[in-house]
Amino acid sequence: MPSNLIGSLSSYIVINRQYIRSPLGLLKYTECLIGFISFICIWIACRRNYDPYSQTNDGFVGGDLETFALLIFSQTFTTTLMLGIVYSFSIITSTIIPKTIFEFVFNLIVSLQLFIISLLMFIIVIDRNKNLSDDFFVNGNPNEPGFAYKITSSIFGFMNSILYSIDAYVSYQSYIS
Repeated sequence: MPSNLIGSLSSYIVINRQYIRSPLGLLKYTECLIGFISFICIWIACRRNYDPYSQTNDGFVGGDLETFALLIFSQTFTTTLMLGIVYSFSIITSTIIPKTIFEFVFNLIVSLQLFIISLLMFIIVIDRNKNLSDDFFVNGNPNEPGFAYKITSSIFGFMNSILYSIDAYVSYQSYIS
């Protein structure tokens, strides 16, 4: 009897391949991929630092800027991944939710958050390191650990901000029509 129940339940799990192959599905999963790269870069940048207080290399050793960036990148990645999974397994959800105001507001807020934190991180990290070494831009070895990862994270954050802006525009057009 349990095998019949499992067999009948498995027939209801349907993958929405039409959404996954659509431009909106590809956009959603591209946002996830770039968001994951941004998240991993800032996490690695702050894990590689030496903590002088505990005299270890363990734990998250970022400042306020890095902590806020990690929060934004993880929040956007997680929420977008959940939306992508829900849209991929439900045909009805993938046709209804993108036409609601939720999708537009979510994409607009995320786009603004990513743009602001990426801009701040890019400017502040460059500013923190330009006075540390006179030949900073010549040899490319700043004194701040994780510099390259932080810059990479902010650049991918800019790219993701553009993708979320496009998604917000498409969501708005879908909402008003």
